[in-house]
Amino acid sequence: MWFSFSTNILIFATALVIYLTMKDDYKQKYFLWFVLLTGIAAGVAAFGHLEVLNPTLQKVLLFISRMVNIASIFSFMTGTFHYFKLIDNKWIKRTNNSAFLFFLCWLGIDNMFLPVTYYGVIGMAIISLGVFVKNLKVNRLATIPVIIGICLIILSALVFYVMNNALPISPADVSHIIIAVSLVVMARGFKNMNLYDISI
Repeated sequence: MWFSFSTNILIFATALVIYLTMKDDYKQKYFLWFVLLTGIAAGVAAFGHLEVLNPTLQKVLLFISRMVNIASIFSFMTGTFHYFKLIDNKWIKRTNNSAFLFFLCWLGIDNMFLPVTYYGVIGMAIISLGVFVKNLKVNRLATIPVIIGICLIILSALVFYVMNNALPISPADVSHIIIAVSLVVMARGFKNMNLYDISI
């Protein structure tokens, strides 16, 4: 229980350090919000999984964590569309907003991690990754670290859902560590986006 708590706090601490070191001179604010919201979601989840807390409080904390997770994915997708000048397309903008509301409503009906997983797969692993790969040559110093970071997040999901109990430690804890690493890798790419005037 406490090791899982610490790996969630690791994500929170990593995200907070990245946010504080980049917030003053960084143009791509949606990506910065993605980092911060990912950290907040992990920090809240750390307490939500503590079995010493009241079960009702745990459920409330986990719901808040999942809601913030969905907001972080929305921030990443919106940042992707802004950076590559796709947000001006009204269909992309409407679909992006509608998907966000749909998965929030789903979470409200069924307080499970599944809506977050599906939204992450569609929003980051398919759409955002596809956009970054398609625009790989726009700014390689930015796109390549972000692509690697997304792939690490995909790996973390595979570890969480596929490895089950095949590892000596909890797959969720391994997943948390991978996510913390992915934030560091992506932050390098986010910082390099300022080298080109494709800002939001």
